Amino acid sequence: MDLHQRWIPRVALAGAALHIAAGLADPRSRDLVDAGLVGALDGDPGREAVLWFLALGLAFAALAELARWSMRTTGRLPTRLGEWLVGIGALIVLVAPASGGWLVLGLGGWSMWAARRTAGSSAEAAQASTSAVRPSITGDDLAAPWETR
Repeated sequence: MDLHQRWIPRVALAGAALHIAAGLADPRSRDLVDAGLVGALDGDPGREAVLWFLALGLAFAALAELARWSMRTTGRLPTRLGEWLVGIGALIVLVAPASGGWLVLGLGGWSMWAARRTAGSSAEAAQASTSAVRPSITGDDLAAPWETR
């Protein structure tokens, strides 16, 4: 298992935790709770910012957990993870250059590099293992389990 690919989900989860913690520490998050949560935005840009800050932190936590699951299940990160993070980071940097979007962009680039770096070696290993033994599949093997043979 690649060291880079093991650390990327951890770094993403740490960033998500910091994002959520910063959102909860913002005094305007208390305003949301005091307003009763339902319909609490009331057109207030500060409250909207806190909501999006918290929501984005949760979304990044979900991406980090998905990446961690992928590492446990397949042994590698999906290449698309890095591509999505680069897209999200680029959008944030475009709209707000002085923001954490640069960190998201960097994490996406790191993810793409790590996934593609190991993709070649995994593909070669998979091809070598499957070319040695190729089972023959018959029509009976393709029948649904509930069908009688």
